[in-house]
Amino acid sequence: MAVDPIAQPLATQQFNVNGTDINGCRNEDSVEVMVFQLPTLTTSHTDSICVGLGTVLIAEGAGDYIWSTGDDGPSIAVTPGNTTDYWVAPVGPNGCIGDTFDINVYVERVLPLAAFEPDLQEGFYPLPVTFTDESQGATRYSWDFGDGETSQDFNPVHTYNAPGEYEVKLILINEIGCPDSIVYQFIKVNDFNLYTPNIYTPNGDNQNDLFAIRMNSIERFEIRIFDRWGRQVFSSVDQNFFWDGTKNGTPAPEGVYVYQLEAFTFNGERIEREGTVTLVR
Repeated sequence: MAVDPIAQPLATQQFNVNGTDINGCRNEDSVEVMVFQLPTLTTSHTDSICVGLGTVLIAEGAGDYIWSTGDDGPSIAVTPGNTTDYWVAPVGPNGCIGDTFDINVYVERVLPLAAFEPDLQEGFYPLPVTFTDESQGATRYSWDFGDGETSQDFNPVHTYNAPGEYEVKLILINEIGCPDSIVYQFIKVNDFNLYTPNIYTPNGDNQNDLFAIRMNSIERFEIRIFDRWGRQVFSSVDQNFFWDGTKNGTPAPEGVYVYQLEAFTFNGERIEREGTVTLVR
């Protein structure tokens, strides 16, 4: 029998030893070998990240840990500039070190690039604007038109129904979730506009021969024109009307005429105007 045997028990076990000297005298003793199970662990992490961003590597199942970075806590925050391999080993309560666990963090270095162009930058409401995407490397789109409305379309068309200045933001994401964004400042939507001349000369010289009022953002409209005695000489519901200075085909006399205008915008706002225009021949 070996004088110094080697034991490799798989569980805690007691060993007995008997000895006899040259005189035949015998003695015995025993020793208990404690066997501690190696610690095991599980990990959680993000397999892929975008360059410039970080991730947290988390280990569970042991009391202490040894990381390839030199850290010893249950989690570490890393921001690798390139795809990197990490490892972690669990440490049991009696100092036993378990098998290492390898963690690969893939770094995506090709990021998407956000870009777009509106076909209109300014106009009167309701203003439809087509946004043409000029981005690179995107698979998902999120548009914010600045008026509470959004879209996930590739080339959306959006109508602004109220005056204001609207900041448009595009956020896009590539196939592994890397984002990019761009903000367009700004889409200007103008309010109701009304241009009214105060004199015209319907004398057949093709210069300022017609009285007309030009408007924007109007859905419905009516105008009536009266002479100095309150008699109606002209009316129309056509926004593109013109008055050539006649009544029933007969030239109206020179003088000051009163017009009354009622209009409704696309938002339902009622607008009333009253004024005068001087007819000079």
